[in-house]
Amino acid sequence: MSQIWLIVPAAGQGRRMGADKPKQYLTLADEQPVLAHTLARLHHAFPSARLVLCLDADDRWFSPHWVPFTDWQRVVGGSERMDSVLNALHAMTADDDDVVLVHDVARPCITVNDLLALYQAAATHSAGALLAMPVADTMKRADDQCQSAH
Repeated sequence: MSQIWLIVPAAGQGRRMGADKPKQYLTLADEQPVLAHTLARLHHAFPSARLVLCLDADDRWFSPHWVPFTDWQRVVGGSERMDSVLNALHAMTADDDDVVLVHDVARPCITVNDLLALYQAAATHSAGALLAMPVADTMKRADDQCQSAH
């Protein structure tokens, strides 16, 4: 039987947020950080998964007690999300038939049903799967060279 691996990039610095700490450590209403909520949701969907958590080498906010997984490892994240994922892939000991899911730490509101559907799609399509939602609103692209004629 194949193993489920979860890669969670969490090495971001959150500079765009303008907060005193990275966004994965900002707390929600229950005073738990976003990171704890995301990992709890992933654990609820895949309690026997192996977790590879990508954190900044100098991360001073992380606490291992937020990790509900029994089998997990910490790897050093990269300067970009893709670098963190690559570091995690290199650190893993996955078999060819294992399923690897990547989920950004700053997305704690994903549903268990969506996670299970993603797993089913990834497990049955050798090219992989991507979780996406249709956009109901109109999307427009702004061009920096356009000027308002007021």
